[in-house]
Amino acid sequence: MMNNMLDNTFLSYDDPVYENKIKHDGFWAALLLGMLFFGPRSTPTMSLPPFRVVDFIIVYLFFSRLYLGRYQNGFIFSSANKVFSILMLLLTFVLVISTFINVAIGKIPFFLKDFNLAVSFVRAVVIASVASSFVWKDKQVRQFAFWIMSWVFLAGLLAFVQKFFPYMASGIIEKLYAVEYTRLEIETSSIYSRVAGTFGNPNMFGYGLVFLGTTSLTSAIYLKGRYRFWHIVLYLFIGFAVLITTGSRTSLGAFVIVTFMVLIMSLKGNSKIGILFVMFMVIVLYFLVKVNIHSLPLNERVKDVLAGQEGAVEEGIYSRYALWEKSFEAAKESIVFGEGASRITFQLSDNGYIMMLLRTGIIGAILYLSLLIYLIIIGVSSCLNETRQLQKAIVYMGVAALVNHLIFELTADFLWNVELVAIWAAYMGILCGISYQRKQYHFYSYCNGNDLNTLNIE
Repeated sequence: MMNNMLDNTFLSYDDPVYENKIKHDGFWAALLLGMLFFGPRSTPTMSLPPFRVVDFIIVYLFFSRLYLGRYQNGFIFSSANKVFSILMLLLTFVLVISTFINVAIGKIPFFLKDFNLAVSFVRAVVIASVASSFVWKDKQVRQFAFWIMSWVFLAGLLAFVQKFFPYMASGIIEKLYAVEYTRLEIETSSIYSRVAGTFGNPNMFGYGLVFLGTTSLTSAIYLKGRYRFWHIVLYLFIGFAVLITTGSRTSLGAFVIVTFMVLIMSLKGNSKIGILFVMFMVIVLYFLVKVNIHSLPLNERVKDVLAGQEGAVEEGIYSRYALWEKSFEAAKESIVFGEGASRITFQLSDNGYIMMLLRTGIIGAILYLSLLIYLIIIGVSSCLNETRQLQKAIVYMGVAALVNHLIFELTADFLWNVELVAIWAAYMGILCGISYQRKQYHFYSYCNGNDLNTLNIE
């Protein structure tokens, strides 16, 4: 009976052939995340469906894992993330129905491109299913930690290039990534860039930087040797990139909150020395910036926040609050089904939760909040119950990505961005997958009295 609680195909994982099937999972996970961040687009404009070069990798991974039996016979490909899949597909259905209703009553015109968002939500389900199929034994965790370093370095490098060579970075990004325009902000006294890397918006680029930064942070805490050293270096590198290049106050706040959340939560484990060292480096970084704040090439908005200038934070909160209030009033007009996915939706709310209410009504908002609550439960449970030292790096990485998303959704509608929903889905798929594997680990460890890292099963 207990076997039925878990996937019955799991028993076949003790076959030595299976070890060969999973030996590159850490590499594939890093490649998927890296290409989702930096993979060039395969469509020339934003008006066409959201297909990217990375989709060729997604298709390969999906079918190769299907052929190898990597999906555990669950709803929508994998039992590891079936709840995620169900809620995302229901949300997609509500979005499509809402759009059709608004078109039918003549409230909005019909544009085929308005369904790009629905396509991107379904694509996110496929990405999460692929990500949840990665197996995280010790070898795969180290493999992932090694290969993800190149993407973290590339992200930081891109940030500094766009800071000090903004026009060159803007031209490259617009051409390679088919971004219709990038955002440059020019001061009279000096030039500083808020080009958004591969996303076309400074806050969105900051969103991606915080994702990658916390990936290095968790790797530095739970891995040892060269991995710890280089990931600490890269984490500080990304920290400077967030601070100096994005000019995004949300990115700065999210980076600080997620960092200390992960460090404090990790103190209960066996990595206290590493955690205390990272804390020390973060404090040193803060005081170095604080002392040299007027000589550093910081964005003026970020400089005002760090210098503690009166009203620097309140101004941003007030301006957004006025926009949220206006958007919420607009949402009341179509409170049940929402305004649909039209690009001409009445008001971009700068708040993902209000945007969900605005476009999908109360039904979609409830589904979205249910999805977030489910992921929070998965993340907290995994943090409390994961006993494997190296696998904690992956667990805390997923939780940090979730918290980062919750913070950013307060200040903009990031789930509605084609690139960002894909990246978020990959992280959430990994979180759901390793949570499922933890249950398998404890069940078979209890049955066999063995450490599964010494066996050919996970």
